Amino acid sequence: MDTTAKYIKMCEKAWPIIGKPDYIPTTGRYIDGEPYEVDEFGYYWWRSEFFDRVPLYRQDQLQEMLPEMEPLHDKLSQLDNFHIWTERNLSYVDTFRASMEQLWLAAIMDWKYGKAWDDKKEEWLLE
Repeated sequence: MDTTAKYIKMCEKAWPIIGKPDYIPTTGRYIDGEPYEVDEFGYYWWRSEFFDRVPLYRQDQLQEMLPEMEPLHDKLSQLDNFHIWTERNLSYVDTFRASMEQLWLAAIMDWKYGKAWDDKKEEWLLE
């Protein structure tokens, strides 16, 4: 699970675009003094200065944001599309430093909302 400052900022800025989750916990447990909580379902939440809690999306949660697909064939197509996307976007995604959560969040933001992460401005911008 990515809890780097960069990924937290990416999630914080993506959250208003993706939309508020149906569920926001009122309590959680802190992990070894980290500034994030894990709720009873295993979801990670960051306490933001702008929002009470911001979801830190896991890779499986990001993949669930893609449209419904047929069980096996379309899941493989989804993975192939992700591979093609990473190859086309190497100019702004540093794959040697980026986590899989960062890459999947960037792909979701591109595919669904036409936005790309700008490291300098720390914002999702229209492509």
